Amino acid sequence: MPPSIFIPIAEERGIIGPLSQLVLRKATDAARSWPQDLFLSFNLSPSQLVDQNTGLHILAILDRTGIRRMGRQAQSNTTLGVGRAKPSRLAPLIRSRAEPPA
Repeated sequence: MPPSIFIPIAEERGIIGPLSQLVLRKATDAARSWPQDLFLSFNLSPSQLVDQNTGLHILAILDRTGIRRMGRQAQSNTTLGVGRAKPSRLAPLIRSRAEPPA
C-alpha cells in the first residue's frame, strides 16, 4: 500500500502518532549499532507537523535510546500536501535540541 493511501487512513484513525513513535524507537535502537558516519532520517506526516507534542515525543525517544548522547545525527524529512498542513516550528526545535551535548 503506497504512503499516499496509508498515511491519510492512519491519520483518520488517530494512529499515526503512536505508529510513528514505535517505528522511530525501533529505528533508533537499530541505528545505535551503525557506523558513526551514518545518520537516521525519518518522515513526519502533515498532521504531525501541526501537533505540538510531536517534537517532544521525538526528543524523548532520541534521549531514551541514547542517539543524542552518542553524537548521532537525526534528520527529519517532511513532505507537505498542498493545503493539508502548515509547517510548524518543529524542525528548528528538533535541530536545536538534537545536537550532541558539548
